[in-house]
Amino acid sequence: MIFSHENTFLPDENSRLKAQIKALQRRLTVATEKERRLKRELIEEDLSYVTVSSLTKLIQDPTRIVEYELTQMQKEIFDKMIATTEACCVREIISYHRLTGRSVFKFKGKRNCIRLDTFYDKSYKEPYYIIYERDVNESSSNAFSTNNNLLIEHHTIPPFIHLDTLQAQFLPHDFNTFIRIVHAQIQAYVTKRELLKEVEDLSLLYPVKIQFQSESLHKMEIKLSLEDVGLVYIDMGFSDKSSAYPTEVSIRKAKGEKNVSVDEEKLFLQLQQSFKKKSMKNVFYEVLNVNDDPSDMALLRYQRDFPSNASPPIESMEF
Repeated sequence: MIFSHENTFLPDENSRLKAQIKALQRRLTVATEKERRLKRELIEEDLSYVTVSSLTKLIQDPTRIVEYELTQMQKEIFDKMIATTEACCVREIISYHRLTGRSVFKFKGKRNCIRLDTFYDKSYKEPYYIIYERDVNESSSNAFSTNNNLLIEHHTIPPFIHLDTLQAQFLPHDFNTFIRIVHAQIQAYVTKRELLKEVEDLSLLYPVKIQFQSESLHKMEIKLSLEDVGLVYIDMGFSDKSSAYPTEVSIRKAKGEKNVSVDEEKLFLQLQQSFKKKSMKNVFYEVLNVNDDPSDMALLRYQRDFPSNASPPIESMEF
């Protein structure tokens, strides 16, 4: 889409350099994760090779082995098969636990540690941990100590998630609700953070820019240039901390723009409802006519990583 409005803006050279650095960091992260995955696959292949090699050495020629020796070898083969199967089952169970996003394991004495995984766009993001003292008199491994002073000892939860308030409200009696709410708020924060990163990527080629975002991402303001409308500011508030969808959305035209017409009011109302029901990324894609086709997105990433090869801007905006 080409914007003919005089306020259409494009990033400066400094922003492009920062974007290139971020792109390189992300590519490094992807390469590191791929290296880990390949190493894990190599270890699994080595385990299979060792198992098969050991079995081959045990059975060189069964026709020349007396019956009691064959029985002993059968036992060794069976033991090795059981050990290999158990190892595979453990790895599979750990994977299933991670898919749920929550896992609990013992940690130093009578303490437990809860791992809360976060996700975005079919990939894992950073995990968060809560270490608490369990009640040794309780049969459940998840049970909290009844001493309120010894509930949560350590955690990596961000400070804007009010853990003390939730702890006072739900612990020690409603452990599952407490963990569910904390996990939902962490996941909502990670989702909003990753969505804003994608909006930032869009700003390299499209007239959209993040003006403000609070540390908790409960409030944000985004500047957008709309064709036939001009420059607008979109303010979003997230009263529901467990959701990545804003509960309050307001859209206003920039100072100096013409008064809002009836058609523009309808457009603003439609956008407000879209932000509350759809992914922020998808709404901006629709407004800016960004095609989510893989080949088109590859071109967008190429232009982001190599801005010197991108088409020269028609007009620019001073911030």
